[in-house]
Amino acid sequence: MNLVSFFSEHGDNDLFFLARNERKPRLRDIVIEAMRLLARGPLTKLELQKLVKIRRKTFIRLLAGLVQAGVVIRTGTGKRRDPFRYMLADHYRG
Repeated sequence: MNLVSFFSEHGDNDLFFLARNERKPRLRDIVIEAMRLLARGPLTKLELQKLVKIRRKTFIRLLAGLVQAGVVIRTGTGKRRDPFRYMLADHYRG
């Protein structure tokens, strides 16, 4: 899926069009909303990072915090043939 078309299809959501300096306090909301609207199944860390367009270092810390808080569920072993995959917890989908 082309991310440009995804963001233009969901143009009613202002989160996807925030200026860079306005995004930082809302990164958690951006990840949750992008996963809720797009993810049909679990995503790898790289797929999710490309989806939300957040710098790698910031994204890794954010994702770890979301997993620890129970907002995002991590599955898989993290090995080559079974990478970690991430999906929203049931109570955040809706």
